[in-house]
Amino acid sequence: MRRQNSAWTQPMRRWQVFKNIPPGFSRGRTVRGITRGFHLVNTRIRYKWKNYLFQCGVASLALMVILMVIDVVLQAAIVVSLASTAFIIFVIPHSAASNPRRVVGGQLIGVIVGWAAMLFLTLQTDDPATQSRIFIDGIAAAAIGVSIFIMIVTDTTHPPGAGTALGLAIGEGTPSTILFILAGTVALSTVHMILRPRLTNLL
Repeated sequence: MRRQNSAWTQPMRRWQVFKNIPPGFSRGRTVRGITRGFHLVNTRIRYKWKNYLFQCGVASLALMVILMVIDVVLQAAIVVSLASTAFIIFVIPHSAASNPRRVVGGQLIGVIVGWAAMLFLTLQTDDPATQSRIFIDGIAAAAIGVSIFIMIVTDTTHPPGAGTALGLAIGEGTPSTILFILAGTVALSTVHMILRPRLTNLL
């Protein structure tokens, strides 16, 4: 009896790998089984434009409310760190990086390590202006490395937490600054958990 051809008995051809690509993904040309499509605009926006507008709007609104409620003067590094957290939460809401344990835990570790680095620099001399720039940069870089290590060990990996550690290490970690980071992180995670059923990964 002649053996029938099937997907299990015949080697899969390159074009078959991408035969059932879902809408919104660029097929492009294939090189060794890898798509080589070029596009300036994300093609998935055609099918999820409402999600794009809704989730970007929620991220902007949440940050605006946080900045208005906690009215403090902050360094750019601190604000960027919290904005990066909002990006992760609302752009890839169903990823492991958006897990509340990692978001809150990572930022908390960044706060602790950054504050400890700032305190160490403060105790070295009464006048920070007299400290060597190389010494300050070394301590700030060490704060990043230590925060990353602790986040990995405790399974609370959150990249913006390293930015928080850097911002506090090179700046002034006042109680209002720490309150802004922690309260903002908890608020963003709370909004994320409430709206999670309506959110979708945009990447």
